[in-house]
Amino acid sequence: ALHAVGHGTSHRRILFLLQSFPTSEQLQSIAHLAFGDLVQCRVKAVQEHQFLYNAQGLRIDGAFKKAKMIVRWIRQGGKGRHDAPFSCLIAVCGVDGSLLAPVLPARGEAWDDIVAVLRPLLLEIIEV
Repeated sequence: ALHAVGHGTSHRRILFLLQSFPTSEQLQSIAHLAFGDLVQCRVKAVQEHQFLYNAQGLRIDGAFKKAKMIVRWIRQGGKGRHDAPFSCLIAVCGVDGSLLAPVLPARGEAWDDIVAVLRPLLLEIIEV
């Protein structure tokens, strides 16, 4: 394309060609529109198969060291500080030890924190 008849390799032509490519944000939007529904359907189908076997017994596990890595910056006047809002990551595993849902951060391993993670998962399992 750069060496076509009547087109030199001028900097203006190269700049025009480079600016014609979509940005990463535009490509992300295109991919999401093109494949979003397909991926969701495939994930749902795999998750249903996973629930049929692995949801016969549940194990809840908490990890403390990794949760401290999740920080947010809180601005206070002209200064700021780091805040670690979570002290635990909660995971729900099935019979074979595989995760049944993404690991979620929580304030701790108290029953209220576990129920917040477990309730939506159990409702999905019951639907299958």
